[in-house]
Amino acid sequence: MHSNDTEVERSLKGAVQDKAAFSTSFCCGNLLKQTPTLSHDTSPPYLPNIFTDDCTLEWSVIPLTTILTKKDEFVDGVMKLGVIAKSVSAELSSHNVEAQLLKVLPSAFDWTPSPELFVRCVHLLLIGDPCANLLSCLLCCAGLERALGDVFLSASKANQCPSLLRDLLATKELENVFGAKIMCLLRCLLGHPLGLNVRNVLWHGFMAPQELPKEYAYLLPVVVGSLGKRLNQYSAESNKATKSSCPFKPSHRPYLSLDDDSMTLFPVVADLELDTVKHLFCHSTFILPSMLPIWLAAVKAVQEKRSGEALALLLPCMEHSLRRVFACVNGCPERAITAEATVLYTTFDEILSPYLPDGSPNRLEEEIGASKLEMLLDLLVHPEGPKLRAKISHGEVDFSCVPQAFANHVLCMAITFCAQYTRQPELNKSPIVSRCLDVEKHFCSWSTNLEQWKQIPDNPDKFSITDQSESSGDAISHVLQSVSSLQNTEDAGLPSQLKACLVKGTALNPLQDLITHLWQRPFGTLYVPRADLELVGLLRSIVSNASLSICQVTTTAAERSEQLKRMELRARQRSNYDRLLSSVVVYHQAMVAVVLLVCDSVSQLPLDSGSGQGHIKFLKKVLQFSENFNSLTSPDKNRWAEAGVLCHTLFALDTRHMTRPECHMFRMKIT
Repeated sequence: MHSNDTEVERSLKGAVQDKAAFSTSFCCGNLLKQTPTLSHDTSPPYLPNIFTDDCTLEWSVIPLTTILTKKDEFVDGVMKLGVIAKSVSAELSSHNVEAQLLKVLPSAFDWTPSPELFVRCVHLLLIGDPCANLLSCLLCCAGLERALGDVFLSASKANQCPSLLRDLLATKELENVFGAKIMCLLRCLLGHPLGLNVRNVLWHGFMAPQELPKEYAYLLPVVVGSLGKRLNQYSAESNKATKSSCPFKPSHRPYLSLDDDSMTLFPVVADLELDTVKHLFCHSTFILPSMLPIWLAAVKAVQEKRSGEALALLLPCMEHSLRRVFACVNGCPERAITAEATVLYTTFDEILSPYLPDGSPNRLEEEIGASKLEMLLDLLVHPEGPKLRAKISHGEVDFSCVPQAFANHVLCMAITFCAQYTRQPELNKSPIVSRCLDVEKHFCSWSTNLEQWKQIPDNPDKFSITDQSESSGDAISHVLQSVSSLQNTEDAGLPSQLKACLVKGTALNPLQDLITHLWQRPFGTLYVPRADLELVGLLRSIVSNASLSICQVTTTAAERSEQLKRMELRARQRSNYDRLLSSVVVYHQAMVAVVLLVCDSVSQLPLDSGSGQGHIKFLKKVLQFSENFNSLTSPDKNRWAEAGVLCHTLFALDTRHMTRPECHMFRMKIT
């Protein structure tokens, strides 16, 4: 926690007191503010008859060129775009047809993967609130990008859609479908640095609600509906040209799902605590007054369980505030000032990077602390994380199906930052703020579940697999004897202790001690090299599959035991149960071997550049074993003998791997 008199705190306070220092940080490029048709002057030109009868654009009166390559062409296009936006707004206002949009446009949204999202955008516009207008634009941009990607994939038969909206809007496939004039409008409006670039300016947090001209908020859903009408015309033209009776209709990719199992780090913010959160937001220099309405609207969305909309509001706000902190601590206030066409935006990618563009270290970690920085990287950047901002802003998730846990998680992260820069430190003593500040991470292991195998009864040695399990014990003993020769003399007792863990029914304390010892080591988790991230990802998958396999064996053994007592097992089921009991010993040894391999891998972090790729290749084979073992022991297969045979491939793999000279796990002193 930083006191209120730190240099950064004074800088943030100064930015609040002297709004001029950061007033342009929300500007939609200089072009939007300079567009004369959106000023208070009522003299600029106006386009009559811009609407058709169904409230879509009459493209024949749109004064846009079909070529955009030079800066001057973009400037001219933006100026004309201002005329179009004002004409649309004036037409709606003068004829009082805003409400009619809900009667006419919804059918024109059917070409998109989520028509109800755009209907929601229109509803938001009818509220007439600046924050609602901004939210409408955010949702509309995300949904439109997703819909255009679906059209591109359907028209091109490509396997992958361009990841950047700018590149997507420049494709020939979309131009062939919609026409050059329409694509020029979209490029000027949404996705080019020389245009208004509304999508990036909004989603990267460069605009306050009162700085968004309502004319553009009205224009966006009208454009989406007009694209739908144009798509129908293209389909009819294509059918006529090809004499086909099958209309062109874009197929829609399924939305990505967000797994909220990992979103348990923070406490759940109760509705009664949201007033405290709003009070904290109102008294923190982390938030500029001009952006405060968005933060409060986000809290309201959380309260109303509109999780997707809450994230659409919170994530750009977080990026804006962190950009200000980034600029302060690194002495580069110009990076927070404006979103310019000729300068790369300061986005999360740069804010969370370990180094600045000039190669100097990023001092953000020093200011906010490693734990907060790591939470941001986990949420936004890491390959195994949800990469939440990217998925939300590119329309890859259904806004109506976002789990509440994600909105709660981001809200709690915002609470921790606002608490760090609060003007009323006593707020940090409130229950919800203190709980957010005291969050700790927890680790778990599968040894507790493996202990439950003690309860599985022994089986008379009826099957040949019993002999295999004995040989497996010899194989593991050989592994332990081999690594024994590599260790220091004071650790000589460790392999024999671990060897005892191979016996089913023996306490796993030595194994648990090894795991505990490893987890007491200080692991660097910030800016981890890609090879280390890949290794950790493999280990997570191995552990997940092995943990599930252990639970499957435990559950099945318990169920079969109860059925046997009640004499409910048929002859074939009894034989299957016998095979399970005969295989438990070898399963136990295999799971212990997997634990040893995971511990060995963890002990090698960070990876040595020379052996890293070889070790990752080995772990991929272990992952393949764990996936196959998980499949064979699943309730719908119960192929116990095959699973036992599979374990011997792991033992052979272990022997070759763990006897290599660089295997150094057992050299550590465990106290």
